[in-house]
This record gives sequence, structure tokens and C-alpha cells, in this order.
Amino acid sequence: MPIVIDPNKQVTDPTLLTALTKQGIDWRYVELYQDYAPAYDLQGIRIKGRSPYAKFYRHIETNKQWMVVSQLPMVNADGIKVEVGWEKSGAKYASKVNQFQAQVSSKTTTITCINDQPTGQKKGNSLTYTPHLYLNGVEVFCGKETLLAVDPVNANYQNNVLEWDYGICKRRLRIIEGKILGTWVFATNPNGEVRIQYDQVGDFKLHLGQYAISDTEELIPAKAFENPWSFGVPSYPVTVCDSLTFYPDAHTESTSVDGTCQRDASPNEVWATIRVGAGTSHYDDLAKIYSPQMVSGPASTYWGTLARPIALYNTASLPDNAIISAAVESHYSTAECADPSGNTPNIAIYASSPASNTDLVNADFNTLGTTAFSQVMTYADYTTGAGYKDFTYNASGIAAISKTSVTKVGRRFATYDAVGTTPTWEASKTTYVCSYGAEQGNGYKPKLVVTYTVDQPFRNVYPHILAH
Repeated sequence: MPIVIDPNKQVTDPTLLTALTKQGIDWRYVELYQDYAPAYDLQGIRIKGRSPYAKFYRHIETNKQWMVVSQLPMVNADGIKVEVGWEKSGAKYASKVNQFQAQVSSKTTTITCINDQPTGQKKGNSLTYTPHLYLNGVEVFCGKETLLAVDPVNANYQNNVLEWDYGICKRRLRIIEGKILGTWVFATNPNGEVRIQYDQVGDFKLHLGQYAISDTEELIPAKAFENPWSFGVPSYPVTVCDSLTFYPDAHTESTSVDGTCQRDASPNEVWATIRVGAGTSHYDDLAKIYSPQMVSGPASTYWGTLARPIALYNTASLPDNAIISAAVESHYSTAECADPSGNTPNIAIYASSPASNTDLVNADFNTLGTTAFSQVMTYADYTTGAGYKDFTYNASGIAAISKTSVTKVGRRFATYDAVGTTPTWEASKTTYVCSYGAEQGNGYKPKLVVTYTVDQPFRNVYPHILAH
């Protein structure tokens, strides 16, 4: 049996290589046969076996195949490969090939849709905004923008971040595949209340983060800088986010959403109550997410926060006659973790059903199921070193993979949250694990590897492969 010698068709994806090793398959006999590509033709008809979110591989002799799904679209609506970054255009900066067009002149940013969006925007719709920063009611000004050579969030990207220095903080405008991410990074306490006004004009609005007080303004109280907490520990920098996400087609199965939904109980609640209560906050624009988290309150047996992450994968391009034999969902653990009360908070994959494929809302907190879709990963395994952690789907998880739309899942503490067992309580302790979301980008984004066969034998479908 010939091996794959074309380097452009060889398996290089580390997640798939791991899956092949576990299945006892030599990667040298597996080839890439369909790269990222638009899933719809010009008439809006789906083309099965193609996706801007997935690559497809096959064994060169058997009919076993693999789809590797990420949460970022890697080609745009015209089938052109996304090229992340900014480039100088006269006195301005313009985005390279992406799911949108962006231009920056001084502090003013203009973003234009290049195709219809599932969120309602139409081709040619645009937004222009000029952010203004105020400290205690007095405007703070910045110098000229700088193009950073290396992304401070992810060194896999170069020349994709513009930065403005405001003295009390830095403003960054970051591009990755399908996303433009704005952040205000406060390295130290600015000693006062911070207000951000975006002066937005256009056909749509920025997605603002947790400090939004309207669709065009954010207000960060002084106390947020006096005792900042980041993933369970007091920490600087404090980061305030704004963002936009764009998709390669307008169909409802477009997806890129992942993040955390949580209930912050005030006053604190007993475990049985916080588990079933309504969600109060959500975060779907952060590079690092709780996956998941629980926080005990100061009063005996009471709890203040419970967080559950959600992740969606576009698996609609699986063949209708695909017989799925295995699936592995992988998340890149940051190795940031805490279990101060010795609870051993093991983790598993569960169903989720967020209201939207493209955005999270508070109510999505209560959409996660209680039937495990994967093995239960121990806290020790998840937190031993940074890197991808693999959740192998069981029969329930495999059955939940959609061949026509989006596969929707999330994570819960299997030993406590999913089954209703009350954790050991200790006053004011945070138990959590962290992983990277899609916003971290290339090399860290969540992935789903689906192994399948089709009814028709491979050797009859692709006879030319055997002649190599």
C-alpha cells in the first residue's frame, strides 16, 4: 500500500495525529482530500463534504475518513484563504483577506461586511466608530497607532495587532480568522472610574463586554480596579473587551460561538439552588474561559458562582450516509487551575442548546444536559501541564453529532454540578480550570475530530488513489 508523499496532503494537524495514534492507524497512509472550502454554491445550495470550518482526510485504501472541525472559518465566502493581519495603505491600515474588510485611520475604524451574515447584516453594510476614553469624566488622549510585530496574546500571529498608548492603558485592535477584537488593557490601577464611548455610526453595533451600560458605552467603576480578579486570583492586567464576529455564509448553521455562562448569586445560595437558578452573566469574547468554575461564599454551605462553558461545532458537512465510529473533542488547557478545598472536580462533555448559534445569553446557563457525552476526565489529568486535553465521546455523544447543522456541547463538573452532589464547602474559595477559546486563535482553538465511514466502499469511490 503506497504512502502519501505529497507534503500538502500529509497529516500535520496534531489533534488528528493523536486520534490516529489512538486508533492504531499509521498517519503516512492518511491523506488530506478536501481542504477548507465554502459549504454553499452560488445558488445557496449546500455542498456536502465541504466546510470553511473543517478539513477532510481519508485512509488511502479503506473507507475510513476523518473530519477535523475548528471554530474559526479559514476561507471566506469566495473560497479565498483567510490571511490574518493588518497592512499599511497610505496613511491608513487595512485588513488582509478575511470574512470582513476593515480600515483604520488614526483612532477611527470602519468595518464592512463582504457577504450576508446569519446575524442579519447584509453585504456592504458597514460600521464606523471612534472610541473615546474618560477617567473621572476627563477625556484621556493617545498617541499614534503602532503595528505590533507579534500578537501579545498568541505568538502564532504576526502584524495583526494595532496598539494605541493612552498612558493609563493601551488600546489594542486584534484580527484573527473571522473576528476583530478590541481590548483596553490596564496594567495598573488608573485610580478612578473609566468610561468608554465608541461613537458608533452604521448598520450594526460592536459587541460590548461585561461593563456595557448601552450599546455604545461602557462604564468600569473604580472598585473594579481596586480588587481585580482574573480566573480565581487577584490579577492585573484588567481587560475590557469589544468585538465583532463575521461568518463566511448567511445560513443559520454558521457558528463560532464559545464561552462561559454563569450564575452569580447575591445573596449566596445553597448548592441545590445555584445549580438550577437562572444565569446572570455570560462571556463569549474572551481568549481564556472558565471550563468550568465554582466559588464558595463566606457563609457556611453557601455558594456565590457556578460557571459552565459552551462550545459549538459546525458538523453539517458530514455526509448524510456517514457512519460515525468515534469522536474526540479537544480543548487547550492553560494549566491555570485551583482546587483549594480538595474537591477533585472532574469534568465531562454534555449537551447544550444555546438560543443562538452565534451568540451566548445569560439564559444559556440552564441549557446544559446531565448525561455525559464523554469519559469523565479527572481534575489531575486536565491540569497536568498546558496543552490539548482530549474528551473521547461515548455512544451518547456520538449519537448527538449533527450531520445537517451544528453540534452543540458544553462542560460541567461531572462529580458535582451534573449529578447534584454538593462539594465540600470552605469559606470564599474558587475552584476552576481554564482553557483557551476560539478567540485565542491558531494553535489553541477548540477542535472536534470525527471518525466515520460511508456506505459505499472507499475503493469504489476513489479508484484513482489506488493507482498511486
